[in-house]
Amino acid sequence: MVFSSLEDFCQRIDPKLVNRRVLESLICAGAFDCFGHDRAALLAGLDRIIGLAQRTQEDLVSGQADIFGSAGTVAKIVLPDYTPQSDSERLMREYQMLGYYQTAHPLDAYGEVLARMRVQEFAAFELSVKNGSDRGRLAGTVVAKQERKTRTGNRMGIIMFSDATGQFEAVLFSEMLYQYRDLLEPGTSVVITVAAEMRPEGIGMRIQTVQSLEEEAVRQQRAMRVYVRDDLADSLACQASESEW
Repeated sequence: MVFSSLEDFCQRIDPKLVNRRVLESLICAGAFDCFGHDRAALLAGLDRIIGLAQRTQEDLVSGQADIFGSAGTVAKIVLPDYTPQSDSERLMREYQMLGYYQTAHPLDAYGEVLARMRVQEFAAFELSVKNGSDRGRLAGTVVAKQERKTRTGNRMGIIMFSDATGQFEAVLFSEMLYQYRDLLEPGTSVVITVAAEMRPEGIGMRIQTVQSLEEEAVRQQRAMRVYVRDDLADSLACQASESEW
């Protein structure tokens, strides 16, 4: 079934079947992106969306309209003011609904930063480990985190990451878990260094360091500004020296 607008959708659904929870899931998954509204605006306007669907259904039951809405033109839904979502929040909700990133990946925003850091994608690193490598630097967005106790009673973390080539898992233990726990919340994008080894079930990876990608992007941006300013200062100094001659 194809819908021409948000209002058309509201007129043609049964609100008893397509309830608030279903609508919220559809919005977060990007199913309504084609209507041209921000997802956060749609979430803020759920009451208005549901209200139009319910009124249309009531009119249909009472005989005041037919299934094609011939009783008259339906007014446009005016969505309320809303707080925009960050890209990471929007994509994390999309992942939670679909189990994968569909419209973009959180790492897309850090392409230049990752290139400067010489970070490998997981698929390339996996191949290098099969060829004998045992160390690497990877970027990933945390999609799941689990903590449990080891046989010795210490705590360990099992972290699931996602990059453009797929998902991968890495672990860290007690001291490292305590040090980096706050950086490893779902939705956070990070750069990790790992020790790796081949196992019968696949590659085993142990996290050695964790670095916030957002903080690294800010640091690189500041460093570039300092470089440009220094370069400009040198140029101005040269021009001043030449003018003295």
